[in-house]
Amino acid sequence: MTNAGLVALIAFCAAVPAWAQQNCEGLANAGLSGIRIDSAGMVPAGSFAVPGGRGGPAQVPAFCRVAATTGSEVKFEIWMPVQWNKKLLAVGNGGLAGTITY
Repeated sequence: MTNAGLVALIAFCAAVPAWAQQNCEGLANAGLSGIRIDSAGMVPAGSFAVPGGRGGPAQVPAFCRVAATTGSEVKFEIWMPVQWNKKLLAVGNGGLAGTITY
């Protein structure tokens, strides 16, 4: 990731608390330099098909799912629960593995 991409990702993460005051779908129009919001939408509580179909469906609380791209290739998602317990779980693959294990 380039320095500009890293700065854009940090700016995106810093803006998340302010976005919590908006409706989920409205985040699709959030303007941040260097970041393109690809989708933003509510996922209802209940059975959720994990991306890539690994492990079958999971039971999840309602959350706002935002997918974005920084630079030309770095894609990421932020899942913000409607009822947040003030804990954070970050996952990644540590390189160019091309997938995230959920």
